[in-house]
Amino acid sequence: MNRIRYEQYQPEPRLRGAAHRAWRATVHASIDDFLIVPDGCVDVLFSPNGGLQVVGTMTAAQSLSLPAAAEVVGVRLQPGAALPWLRADMAQLTNDQVPLRDMLGPTVSALEDQLCAIGDPRHRAMALGKKISESVASSWADATPQAHALQRAVAALARADGDLSVEWLALQSNLSTRQFQRRCRMATGLSPKRLARVFRLLRALREKARTGASWTTIAADCGYADQAHFSHDFTNLVGCCPGVYAERGGDVRFSQAVGTDGP
Repeated sequence: MNRIRYEQYQPEPRLRGAAHRAWRATVHASIDDFLIVPDGCVDVLFSPNGGLQVVGTMTAAQSLSLPAAAEVVGVRLQPGAALPWLRADMAQLTNDQVPLRDMLGPTVSALEDQLCAIGDPRHRAMALGKKISESVASSWADATPQAHALQRAVAALARADGDLSVEWLALQSNLSTRQFQRRCRMATGLSPKRLARVFRLLRALREKARTGASWTTIAADCGYADQAHFSHDFTNLVGCCPGVYAERGGDVRFSQAVGTDGP
């Protein structure tokens, strides 16, 4: 029996610029060392015991202990999409998790009560996804043209699996390179170069899951200079070499295949 069941749900078409997926995870048997790979996204999680939590972007993989019978639902936001909604520097949330009410105030309690009243985890996940996606999409209606330009650049970087220069992205955003680097970190929690490395890694993991090709082939297909470059980058981001990752049952579903839409 699989120790964890993980399902993802597409947001409504009108909300896909803000959200990537709503999801649920059910732990059937306790897991001491569950690996989560960085994906460049901010997640909003809900569980009856923990309430609503915001999980910032990760610079590298994290290992979690998951108790049996745990049930968590969440919504995964597109890279950079949370900034106008949370009105906070996303770099302050990098590698961190905080209660949503600490950021948005006591009104969050009403949503937590609504979610607790929904017994079916799938319906709970979809309700959370709809509510958060609507809030994020609404916040973008008042965002500045410059914010939208930056978000389009981040989306372009995701579509290219990280294979775009910082200089080109800055030009498309009508910013200097230094300004783009600073604002990208504020919007996503990661520097443009780190974000690009994460997107390239995700492509490699998706290719491995889809084709089963050798790591050497995947490294070449994904544009790494050589096998040493790939192994170094993989270990830096995942915390172990590709072979150990495979032995641990690594699964790209538990990060995400980054979407390409902008708010």
